[in-house]
Amino acid sequence: MENNPLNKSIDDINKCIHNLLINNFISQKIFDCRVILNKVKLVDLVIKPIVQNILHILKDSQQLLQQLENKYINNKPFIYCGDFESLYTNMEPDHVCQILIIDNNYFLFLDLFFKQLKGIAMGCKCGPNLDNLFLYFLEKNWLSLNSVLLYASIIDDLLIISDFKINLDKFIEVFGYLKLNIVCKNEVEFFDLNISHDSFLNKIKFKLFIIPTNNVTYLLPYSNHPSHIFYNIPFSLFSSIDCNKR
Repeated sequence: MENNPLNKSIDDINKCIHNLLINNFISQKIFDCRVILNKVKLVDLVIKPIVQNILHILKDSQQLLQQLENKYINNKPFIYCGDFESLYTNMEPDHVCQILIIDNNYFLFLDLFFKQLKGIAMGCKCGPNLDNLFLYFLEKNWLSLNSVLLYASIIDDLLIISDFKINLDKFIEVFGYLKLNIVCKNEVEFFDLNISHDSFLNKIKFKLFIIPTNNVTYLLPYSNHPSHIFYNIPFSLFSSIDCNKR
């Protein structure tokens, strides 16, 4: 069958329309992402001062060292350490800023756009502050009813030092559907510290926490993570090496 110029023209037009539709879709998603990015920055500006005024939310482990530097504990305390499993991706949309990342987070993977239905986008600017504030609303009633020696948190990590034994089942219920793994030991690992009680000095003792084994895990360079993560990992590793040499 001979080639019909009209058929070829129709095919060309269809291809152009198809490409135009795809480009418009991509442009719209890029525009949506830019709008969401601006919302993320705005939310971070609003909630950051609130989080900074919540005394038990730590900025880093150095702040914990300063808080406990002159604190004496005569009797052996109960030391609890806990962490939330996959906190970012397990937070229910009904509980966290529906107008933001939960409903409007799109990401590109293998040239396809996906919409995130649950959790907070990892790597977004307001993520840590939003997590801290979310957990605060869950734990504040428990804190008002239970006077412990120390309650501290850094995003998904918790440290509790108490002069009485805590009912862990009831404490875990405070956080509902979130999965909290918590233990009570003489020495616990919290963030980058080993924490225990010195019965001679009646003070909390700290040591640098060093992971005992290498689990030989790597982050592939084409993994769907924000670009700064790939620079942060080697920076963090070399910082740890530098700290260990001191």
